[in-house]
Amino acid sequence: QRPANRGVNINVATRAILFDLGNTLVGYYTSTEFPLVLRRCLRECACALGQSEDPARDEDLFERALLLNREQSDYAVRPLAARLQELFGADESLNEASALALSTAFLKPIFATARLDPQAVPLLEALRGRGIKTAIVSNTPWGSPADAWRAELARHGLLDRVDAAVFCMD
Repeated sequence: QRPANRGVNINVATRAILFDLGNTLVGYYTSTEFPLVLRRCLRECACALGQSEDPARDEDLFERALLLNREQSDYAVRPLAARLQELFGADESLNEASALALSTAFLKPIFATARLDPQAVPLLEALRGRGIKTAIVSNTPWGSPADAWRAELARHGLLDRVDAAVFCMD
């Protein structure tokens, strides 16, 4: 930068860099792949609940899920557990263990699509070597739990290579 009152260059050093996670450091699914991934997520949840495959019920579930794939009018993040409650717990309230099991089932197909960018780890290590702080600041699909995404970061060797990881559910 060149201040107006001086002819001196001021070198402003980069002190920190924020990264998104999905399709930046780790590739997951594209928007065109989303419907198939969502169907797989819903099928995993149905299996976790002991529901056999039923094409008519599964299609109805998918259509209802698409209606939940919209932001709320106040843009507040709607937690995954609340969405799954609406889809799978109409007759009874899901307890904490059931909600966690369904969340884990829902995320399984998403995590299965993960492709770590081959430059992610070397880049984060190089930045750390230069003393630059790094963080991941990211939304999660359907307001899924931050702890699940921290475990996903650890699985890819990213969690220990950033100074902070903050997700929409934090």
